[in-house]
Amino acid sequence: AVARTFRVLHTLENERQLQQFEDDGPPIDGMVQVNLGREAQKSGVFLESLDEFVISVSKRAQVRFRGLMTIGPAEASPEETRHIYRALAEANRRIGGEWLSMGMSHDLELAVQEGSTHIRIGTALFGDRA
Repeated sequence: AVARTFRVLHTLENERQLQQFEDDGPPIDGMVQVNLGREAQKSGVFLESLDEFVISVSKRAQVRFRGLMTIGPAEASPEETRHIYRALAEANRRIGGEWLSMGMSHDLELAVQEGSTHIRIGTALFGDRA
């Protein structure tokens, strides 16, 4: 049902999720979410599992692997955030990703400098969440 409603999913992160795309719906573009900061409150595959998971995604006829996505740590310094974004950009190049989704309203400039092709700027557009 997801592939019939949406065309892009930014948060591919586990095999159970991939099984949802085994139907005959249209193919969906997907980015693998990576948890580089190993933060318990965030989803995503860890860097050491990335290659294996991307291979699994690439074997699915209904999912087209497009690249990687991460959400930077909320409490990190700009230097720490840059290090994380740079590591994701390097991983994305290594595995052949086209898209790179990283950066939010508070750190979008840094993300773009490190190669982000997709940013999330909801707070800049709509203000803080209520």
